[in-house]
Amino acid sequence: MITHDERASSGVDALDQALDGLVTGDNVVWVADDPAVHDHLEHAFLAESEAPRVLVLLDGDTPTLPPGVAMVDGR
Repeated sequence: MITHDERASSGVDALDQALDGLVTGDNVVWVADDPAVHDHLEHAFLAESEAPRVLVLLDGDTPTLPPGVAMVDGR
């Protein structure tokens, strides 16, 4: 069983409370009608940790990524 101490943060406290955090290996997909909401969640999540992170971009403009974040361009 995964304990709370083994969970990671999404970078957004309210979302962490709703989801009880994230477990390493979770696939996270942001879907929002308002691009500003999507951008906020994405940036908070990517900036949260110093662990290796990869953003897979399937659509849209190339974002500015926090340091240490790799991008796979799947457009």
